[in-house]
Amino acid sequence: MINVRKLEATVSTDIAAFYKKQIYGTSFEATSDNASPAPVSTGTITFIIRSN
Repeated sequence: MINVRKLEATVSTDIAAFYKKQIYGTSFEATSDNASPAPVSTGTITFIIRSN
């Protein structure tokens, strides 16, 4: 992972830091057998946090 950046949040800084740490601990796998994948890929991860 190269960079994680918070775009917006409605939770505390501590909660946002917790989820950022979770992203750094995540690994990703290719979903297709592309013979020449891009050297760097970008994307967005959205967390939807609900309380009961």
